[in-house]
Amino acid sequence: MVDTMDPLMAFLSLLALYPGLAAATPSCPQNVNISGGSFTLSNGWAPGSVLTYSCPLGRYAYPAATRLCKSNGQWQTPRSTRQTKAVCKPVRCPAPVTFENGMYTPRLGSYPVGGNLSFECEDGFTLRGSPVRQCRPNGMWDGETAVCDNGAGYCPNPGISVGVVRTGSRFDLGDKVRYRCSSNLVLTGSSERECQDDGVWSGTEPICRQPYSYDFPEDVAPALGTSLSHLLGATNPTQKKKENVGRKIQIQRSGHLNLYLLLDASQSVSEKDFGIFKNSAILMVDRVREEPTRGGLAAPTVSLCFLLFLRISLKAHLVQEVTPDCMHAMQ
Repeated sequence: MVDTMDPLMAFLSLLALYPGLAAATPSCPQNVNISGGSFTLSNGWAPGSVLTYSCPLGRYAYPAATRLCKSNGQWQTPRSTRQTKAVCKPVRCPAPVTFENGMYTPRLGSYPVGGNLSFECEDGFTLRGSPVRQCRPNGMWDGETAVCDNGAGYCPNPGISVGVVRTGSRFDLGDKVRYRCSSNLVLTGSSERECQDDGVWSGTEPICRQPYSYDFPEDVAPALGTSLSHLLGATNPTQKKKENVGRKIQIQRSGHLNLYLLLDASQSVSEKDFGIFKNSAILMVDRVREEPTRGGLAAPTVSLCFLLFLRISLKAHLVQEVTPDCMHAMQ
């Protein structure tokens, strides 16, 4: 006769032999403090939680601003560095690679917040842009790109932004110039521009910025106003442009306009914050659809499209009240 062990006793015996079986769901270590700053967690210490560091103005989180708690209970480590201790480091602005037809001072490898760059042109060249620029707490230079130009080209000298390397020095009709960044800077804007018939360079001015840099609201607002002004002209080119229309969109009664709103629905966004956006979106939808007809004429057609950046499955009840005309999920 073969004796059989009680299932409960067998389980307890296994726990004695393998203590790991009694372990709870893996959790990531809590020694994640950042020197000189603070942090928040999207879902505590559980796998899938995103840790986000915050630093005072003029400093940035190093070696990474965020970390992910992996399924094995370990924090994700940035590949670019072996350093695991997080610190808030001083923000620095990039240095010019070169400055055509003039000189700049002081010459440093990078510049601290509050530091100035001064530009002067050689004889026969006129300075366009800002003669003095200051490094701001977001890692960006204030003012505009300084350019020394003599007006000899069909198009004006496009200049070389701070930190940018340019290939091409001819500015006649059809000529092209190309840009790239030095060091570990990130390029925003056009990597290639062409001198056009109207004497204007195609594309937008390239800027090389630190990976941790960001834009202040006052920087974005003028660009938004300019974009809307261009949109106004494209939508209704016969309408006379009045002053202060930079933040208004006026379209013909028979026209159609698509408005796109970008929503971050990743794990770094809490359900509470998502709810705030949801309520704002509902109000926007209602406001647009309440546009009355005037003088018996049909109102222009306006569609609201929401672009969702999803990193996890989104609970249906979070979005079911938002009913836009179109929605695209971007995995």
